[in-house]
Amino acid sequence: MHLASGDEQIELMRRWFLARYFAPDAETAWSAGMGESVWGGDPRTLLRERFGAVADDAAIGALAADLYLKAGARWEPIVEPQEDFAQIFAFDFDRPVDPLWKLAARLRESLSIFELRGEPAAMAQLPKLVFGAAISALEAYLWETMVYWVKRDRDVLKGIVTRMPDFKDQPMKLGDIFEEHNAIEARTLAYLQNLVWHRWDKVAQLFRFGLGVKLPGVGVFEQALSKRHDIVHRSGCGRDGNPVAVFEQDARDLAEAVETFATEVFDLIAARKLGAQSTEPKA
Repeated sequence: MHLASGDEQIELMRRWFLARYFAPDAETAWSAGMGESVWGGDPRTLLRERFGAVADDAAIGALAADLYLKAGARWEPIVEPQEDFAQIFAFDFDRPVDPLWKLAARLRESLSIFELRGEPAAMAQLPKLVFGAAISALEAYLWETMVYWVKRDRDVLKGIVTRMPDFKDQPMKLGDIFEEHNAIEARTLAYLQNLVWHRWDKVAQLFRFGLGVKLPGVGVFEQALSKRHDIVHRSGCGRDGNPVAVFEQDARDLAEAVETFATEVFDLIAARKLGAQSTEPKA
């Protein structure tokens, strides 16, 4: 999306947003029983979570400001989460290894960008695009892996809800117990959907309390995340205003590190939950 102009980015994001969210008035929210729904939220936050890796921060800010003026800072999803939950989380992997294979496919697709040819100015942007896409692929892998296990293993869901501070420390009225119990999986999946997946403290808790595994060291990604932030939110410049240098080999090295890390995570989970299991697809 960075190849599109600012106005084009805003229009594309506006169409996406308005197809999925609306700003209810107080009567609508009350009659629908929405309250403080975890499914909606602030337009700027929702846009950054969906488009932060591919759109200019200025375009996101401009659209968010326009949405604030139109209907305020609290928007809700157009579809009811429990009625159309499968549609919101459309992907549904059959095997625990599927998120890993999907990660590998995403990385291959991103690296194939280097086969493109065009104007020198456009070609110079390719390493940054692939670099950012590698981090996005890592975050998607972690999210999809956790969603897979939460939906298929009640012990994983129980571990997250009863041991992770963001869940176990939430107050609850006695009269809400049955309603909350019935909605616990949906609320947990909504939390996963809205999580920033390079918040390593939260991610580590999810994998430790839910799956019983300690994530491999993430220090290898700290500098890469800083660069990705500058690429996305500072138009490719650092705090000093100088361009961030990213070369093709940097992007390739990062993609390799991401796949290695993801494979290690899968192996840890497999040893804990599945016993030894090959990551190679069967013929």
